[in-house]
Amino acid sequence: MSPYAAAEKIKTDSRIKTKISYKTIYNYIDEGLFPNLTNKDLPVKKNGKKRKYDNIRTAINNTKGTSISERDGR
Repeated sequence: MSPYAAAEKIKTDSRIKTKISYKTIYNYIDEGLFPNLTNKDLPVKKNGKKRKYDNIRTAINNTKGTSISERDGR
């Protein structure tokens, strides 16, 4: 069962008074609070790696037009 499915089941079960979000369940898994459950056991979040952004370009100042410091102070 995925953490989302587990959270939805907890919401609909009238015997359970405490509500928990699926994001909290994922955070608990990441922190190791479930002893026999890791990200590798989950159907979607297998390796926990984030995307690498190799080609991040920095903003270049606009060379066209007049800068704010050069404008008249109307």
